Amino acid sequence: MSTEILNQMKTKIESMSKLHQLEVLKIITTCSNVSVNENKSGVYINLSYVEPTVIGEIQNYLNYVEEQEQLLNPAETAKQDIKNTFFNNENNDKNCENDDNDILTVYR
Repeated sequence: MSTEILNQMKTKIESMSKLHQLEVLKIITTCSNVSVNENKSGVYINLSYVEPTVIGEIQNYLNYVEEQEQLLNPAETAKQDIKNTFFNNENNDKNCENDDNDILTVYR
């Protein structure tokens, strides 16, 4: 594996959330010849000792996470827009200030 590809993987993994980093660590620990060094600052792994098949699994996981984020981001944006439009108290209060004609009385 080239150093450039490993550096790109390292950068992606470092920018991910802790949950995703732990999943990558689980994948890496399936490789028997890799030593994991941990201290207060984090976990350190020399990716150049990781088997090519494990590197492929990590790359597949990184691609999967990226695809999921691309699919979920528009939905999350739409959800936030709906929340801001319909559930924002400031907007609802402003819309209801002078709307006495919009009051509906229901009798039983």
